[in-house]
Amino acid sequence: MFFIRCAAVLAGLLPLLSAQAQTTPTTPPVPGFSSRGVAHDSLQSQAARIRAQALARAAGFESSQGNFGGPHRRTKTYAGVPQGVVNAIGFKTTSPLVERHVIRHRYGMELEKRVYYDPKGHVILTEQFENQQLVRLLMTHYDAAMNLPVAEWLLVRGDYLRYTTAAVSLAYRSDRRTQYFFRPRPTPTTTGGL
Repeated sequence: MFFIRCAAVLAGLLPLLSAQAQTTPTTPPVPGFSSRGVAHDSLQSQAARIRAQALARAAGFESSQGNFGGPHRRTKTYAGVPQGVVNAIGFKTTSPLVERHVIRHRYGMELEKRVYYDPKGHVILTEQFENQQLVRLLMTHYDAAMNLPVAEWLLVRGDYLRYTTAAVSLAYRSDRRTQYFFRPRPTPTTTGGL
């Protein structure tokens, strides 16, 4: 008797559930990469393109060094005359920042950070190195029309890669779609014993 009632209730709910399934919008899939290698190669080629564009835009720089908090050197590269320079007419000129490069020596290691900017002043690529070894790379893509971040790549130590996209902006958490890539670790083999 109980099973007959459950079957009758389920039979009444099935049309409602199928109608709801037909009306709910489906989110489009994240533009996929077939493997971690393809995603990693795509990221590295985009980062190389950003570095080449920054090198082509560079026209001037300013540099400073110090010892407070450990020896360090800071270099800022500009698309024109460095910011804060008074030109021949007497006006303070401003030119967009292209790259910021900081090298610090702490705890016996060389820590290096490179930040690249697009012509609008957005941070589009951040790289962090420890002893000339890349440990973190963050790349952000901006929508040209709305001036908002719409995609983000994150590569961290251990070759873990995250690709996040959004239709409008990454600021809206409900719209995000994320893919994760990693290099599979070798499986330990047991040879007996501890």
